[in-house]
This record gives sequence, C-alpha cells and structure tokens, in this order.
Amino acid sequence: MSVRFVWKIPIDAPPDRVWRYIADTNRVNQYAGLPEFTFRYIPEPDGGSRQVGETRYMGWRLEWDEPPFEWIEGRHFEVVRAYHNGPIKTFHTSVTLKADGRGGSMVEQTMIVEPRWFFVTPVILWEVGVSSKRRFTAAYRKIEKFIQG
Repeated sequence: MSVRFVWKIPIDAPPDRVWRYIADTNRVNQYAGLPEFTFRYIPEPDGGSRQVGETRYMGWRLEWDEPPFEWIEGRHFEVVRAYHNGPIKTFHTSVTLKADGRGGSMVEQTMIVEPRWFFVTPVILWEVGVSSKRRFTAAYRKIEKFIQG
C-alpha cells in the first residue's frame, strides 16, 4: 500500500524565472531543512555503475538506490528511490511547473511513499503529509522572495 501526497504551491514569478531554482534539488532540500546526503557509485558487472545515496534521518542511517532523474527541461522532473533499509520501501517524488495564467507559476509536487511496514503509515502521514509539506512550502516561498529581490 502506498500513500500519495499532492501539493499545489503558487509562486508569484513566471516559470522561466522559477525553473532554475526548483530544479536545483540540493538547494530546495537544504531550504526545506532536509539532512545532507552523500552518494557513492557501485560498479556494475556489465559496465556502468549504480548510484547509492546515504543519510541519517530521524535516527535512521538510510541507504537507497537512486537512478537518474527524469527531466523535461523547464517543466518537470521525477525520481524513484528504492530504500535498502528503514521504514520506507520506495519513495517517488515529482515536481511539475506550469504557468498559472496570471504571470506566475504553479508548482505541483507529488510524493508517493510505500512503507516497508504497515505500522509506520501514521508516521509517514505526519512526516510527509504535514511536516514535509510545511517545509517545502517554506522552501518555495524562500525561492519566490529571492526571485522578487
């Protein structure tokens, strides 16, 4: 069972001015107060490598596989993380940016979380549905203020 969250956050700036800031996911994560993370690259037997992320969050040392983001320049990005451990099995996030028809933008952020264990669902509902929504809204407001000078 997955839990889905969709947030629509208006920004008072046109998409062509907003995109470069929301596409800088490291900056947005920093503004949202998420912990820093590191990546390492694991060689694959048939060539290439796979990217593994690692961080500490809420007392957990988390590791996940992170494939390349899917991008449509200026409009959309998404990624699905497959966690090796911890309370989340998979975490899918996407951000779509659209003109709002009034000279501004609408950021639509979707997060789909698959818990590893059913009993962590209430924590995910709070942490992603309430706390993360508040933090990401604040991050987008910070970007909006920066763009407006």
